[in-house]
Amino acid sequence: MSNNLSELLGRKGVDENLFDKLGRSAQPQGTPDEETLAQLANEFLIGKANTYGTATFYDFLKPENKGKKAYVCNGTACLCAGTQEEVAKRLIDVYGEAAVGHMTCLGRCHENNAFHIDGTNYSGKAIEDLVNISKGDSCSGSDEYNTGAYGAKVLPEPFTDLDTHYRPFLDALNRDSVQVLEEIKNIQRPR
Repeated sequence: MSNNLSELLGRKGVDENLFDKLGRSAQPQGTPDEETLAQLANEFLIGKANTYGTATFYDFLKPENKGKKAYVCNGTACLCAGTQEEVAKRLIDVYGEAAVGHMTCLGRCHENNAFHIDGTNYSGKAIEDLVNISKGDSCSGSDEYNTGAYGAKVLPEPFTDLDTHYRPFLDALNRDSVQVLEEIKNIQRPR
């Protein structure tokens, strides 16, 4: 299961939940088998259609992605950037066509060129390191964010806590809306 999706689970700290169990059951083959789906339906007192529906909705659980080694992002931002055809070609060159699947939005819209291998999402210039990544070596690339900010930047900085994260927004709510709008319009975009 993609690490970023498991972080978004929303029930962090709960050891026994359906979503996490589906993800773990998918790891050996790339999708949970029908017997596992039936067992989970029974365990969580839900219908088999619910476990099947969940497993066929999420890309990393879909039966058609069984046995895939690498995935190309087919999210809107990557497709609009026009980068994914080349990413797919490079992945196929390394892993073979049968081992490359698709995932919808890997959350790497800030760089495009997004792909997923072994539980890790990559983007940007990481595709240049594909041969090393395929050998299990870590990627030397780092994210490139092109962000502008009024005051302290919050996007590319490590997350601290919700109060600090939302402080600029809350401060803006207590100011004159016309003045805030003008400041937003005049933010210098990085070139």
